[in-house]
Amino acid sequence: MYPPVFLCHDAYFSTATIIYKDIFSDNEMFSDSFRFETIQVEDYDLFYEVEGKVVHENSENVGVVDIVLNHHLQEVNFTWDQYQTDIGKYARRIRDHLQEEHRYRVDGFTVAAQNGIRDMILDNFDDWEFFTGESHGGTINAIG
Repeated sequence: MYPPVFLCHDAYFSTATIIYKDIFSDNEMFSDSFRFETIQVEDYDLFYEVEGKVVHENSENVGVVDIVLNHHLQEVNFTWDQYQTDIGKYARRIRDHLQEEHRYRVDGFTVAAQNGIRDMILDNFDDWEFFTGESHGGTINAIG
């Protein structure tokens, strides 16, 4: 299997921690200090499912998911149409990147991305909250 390219593509090593970063923006998405697994769609490793916990960061007793806090993710409020437009653009960027760097992965990615985005996210849109990296460019994380 190939590593998922949808949410994150690359990792760098820092001391003893592996940080997973967005291929285009270089934003941190998560690290190996969180339990995670890949999610297959159409026999293609498409998504990372990362397990986070709600933590309370201040005396106001407001909970935030630790992945969001530790990796400085920023919440993005989408309508269904906005998300579909933005994730479509991002998927095309990944497809174009694969066309240049890993042509043999394009067909599998294209089919898996269409089906995975529809089945996992769009069909259950109201169950998700959306986040992106600090620079608001690149990967859109969905937390549900």
